Amino acid sequence: MLAIEVNQLLSVCKYAILVQLKIALYISKLRAFCSLLYSDRPCFTP
Repeated sequence: MLAIEVNQLLSVCKYAILVQLKIALYISKLRAFCSLLYSDRPCFTP
């Protein structure tokens, strides 16, 4: 019983980490695109 709960917790943590990585990747892509568009002025920093 405990092993199943720990397994579920681990899968939830993996999913959360994956989502955070995707968001970070999206933000970095957005920032790179923004810096390409407006190379003369600094872009937003979230």
